[in-house]
Amino acid sequence: MKIVKVLLIVGLILVVAVAVVGAVALGNLDRAAKIGIERGGSYALGVDTTLEKADIGVLSGTFSMDRLTVANPAGFSTPHFLALGAGNVSVSYGSLMEDTIILPELTLSGIDVYLDKEEGSSNYQTIMDNLKKFESGDAPAEPAPTGGKSKKLIIEKLDITGIVVHAEVLGGEPTTVNVDAIHLTNVGSEGGDTLELAGVAAVVVQAVMIAAVQAGAGVLPDALIGELQSGLSGLSSLSDLGVGVTADIGGAVQDLGGLADDLANGVITSAEDLTKGLEDSVNEIGDQIEEAGKGLEDAAKGLGGLFGGNKDDDAEGGDGGF
Repeated sequence: MKIVKVLLIVGLILVVAVAVVGAVALGNLDRAAKIGIERGGSYALGVDTTLEKADIGVLSGTFSMDRLTVANPAGFSTPHFLALGAGNVSVSYGSLMEDTIILPELTLSGIDVYLDKEEGSSNYQTIMDNLKKFESGDAPAEPAPTGGKSKKLIIEKLDITGIVVHAEVLGGEPTTVNVDAIHLTNVGSEGGDTLELAGVAAVVVQAVMIAAVQAGAGVLPDALIGELQSGLSGLSSLSDLGVGVTADIGGAVQDLGGLADDLANGVITSAEDLTKGLEDSVNEIGDQIEEAGKGLEDAAKGLGGLFGGNKDDDAEGGDGGF
């Protein structure tokens, strides 16, 4: 009996030990994900990037993160450059162990951005300058991630929802524009190339800035729009990275791929060009509606002749059709 009791006690100890080790391992996995995201964002953007929580659900096959904050560069008083409410993705534990992680779909929600322009400088220009250094391989303001091999990512579909962009220029009245959603496809998959977390952070920020230019045309100050365009012109085009980009703005889905190319190539130089482009699109739609209306009118006349006859015929004593 004593031997049985001893074996039971040993077995219980082993079970508890395995549970503790498992909990520690999962905790370390969450911590590793948190540190990786923070380092990746800081490396690409050149400012402190912090994440409150990362959670890998091994049994549920999910990954989530809460309250990611990209700090302002030094000297700016707005709350932050960018804050993210939450991010969610379905992923298998096994794929997390691979060198390249393929994510079918990633959703980032609740994006809050402050574009702050002070005398002689702006937070968005500093961020985009840092992105340019990151793309060129120059040393960024924050050290590159260290301590092990970085994971590569391929994100087949990346949705960014609920974007609010606040603009504050030289102490003037704050302005706000909203973007319902940005949809990115093939992030990190062009030609088999992949991105590390830093590269994904760079793509997300660039896409948000492009959408802000589109949504802010005629709303945000011209000086701010011009500086955003100038900063984006120094970055690689998203289409060159194989990334497709559309946005839901004002209830309409807009393809931002052409705008992204124009900005990267320096084709658009003023907010008026964007406003004119929007007006041309509206006028073109109006012409199409008018043309369709004429076609319906002609069709109605034809039907009137078929079923109701002709007023002149009626006046002259015609049979009025049927």
